[in-house]
Amino acid sequence: PAEGGEPGDPNAEYLELTNCGAEALNLSFVQFTKGVRFTFPTVPLLPQAFCLVVKDPVAFEARHGPGLPVVGRYEGSLSDGGEELELRDAAGAVIHHFTYRDDWFRSTDGLGHSLTVRYPATTPAGSWGLPATWRPSVAPGGSPGTADSGTIPEAGAVIVNEVLASPVAGASDWIELYNTTSRSLDLGGWFL
Repeated sequence: PAEGGEPGDPNAEYLELTNCGAEALNLSFVQFTKGVRFTFPTVPLLPQAFCLVVKDPVAFEARHGPGLPVVGRYEGSLSDGGEELELRDAAGAVIHHFTYRDDWFRSTDGLGHSLTVRYPATTPAGSWGLPATWRPSVAPGGSPGTADSGTIPEAGAVIVNEVLASPVAGASDWIELYNTTSRSLDLGGWFL
């Protein structure tokens, strides 16, 4: 979460799993064993559905609202600088084992955007520890329990084109942004 007060309460942290397959998965005894600790109860994860494990259900709900698919509370905390995570199946085999870093993107380093896997259904397991596998969430706080849809312009797609910082008397300062792409871009939530 964003640093500095609400909504930056570290107790609002979460991890989200999604089922990219065509069949329901039984998560019984699947567990996070590194980074945080959590063993899943008997819970089916339907195709294309999401489930969440959270640090503190009360803080999470206060930040993100009620009714989200929270299946439990994990032990431990996610490091603000990055974390090694490991997810194992009920037999103990590794499903995912990777390390992420929050400073891969400016907006995920204390500004409140979550790290989101770009292509969860097709990313090879060995690539999850690479920055190119991830992107910042579209909105601050992420989109827990739902697909993080929307378009995030690539770096350099929008540039500062002109600045008037010292206008003549009676005129206003201004900054001009230029869209270098051929498509419309949503700048909602952007700031200077």
